Amino acid sequence: LILESGTDGFSMQDVAKRAGSSIGSLYHHFKDKDALLNALFARMIVELEQTYTAALAPERWEGAGVLDIIRGFSHATFHPRAETQNPHLAIKLSVNSDPKLHNRYAEAQAYFYTGLYNLLRERRDEIGHPDPDTAICVILDLLGPMWRAWRNPEQQATLLCRDKPDEMENELVTLAAAYLRVRNN
Repeated sequence: LILESGTDGFSMQDVAKRAGSSIGSLYHHFKDKDALLNALFARMIVELEQTYTAALAPERWEGAGVLDIIRGFSHATFHPRAETQNPHLAIKLSVNSDPKLHNRYAEAQAYFYTGLYNLLRERRDEIGHPDPDTAICVILDLLGPMWRAWRNPEQQATLLCRDKPDEMENELVTLAAAYLRVRNN
């Protein structure tokens, strides 16, 4: 319903009907629509944090090089599984409803980019740029907004390569390789 109508475009009655539940049962668990949304988004953020933790686990990337990691995260962005695409979007559409959730989402994003930075930094011996740490930051600062835009249909409409996910993925890896001056990957 959130994806179809936004957070203001549906009622508690619509939720109960879609869930195959009674309105009384819904109000038994949630005092109002805001409570329902806050519980939903809090759960989605926990799931997002768990996904990030699993995706950033060092053992997952054992033997992978810098470009393998960038390609892996780019591929996950440009070819999302249905179960990850909608929660990302739903959180983004509604996280502003509660400042605590907004801050928690921002913290989850910071955790993700710090973890990704650390994965790449552990492989800085592959990077020929004179300042590998700064170069990693620059690449993530370039890729991050592109990855986020790709997940949001409104922002995706502004991307010129929106209809070419494979090409976008390859070009970003090529960009990263050239800027980082990756060796032996």
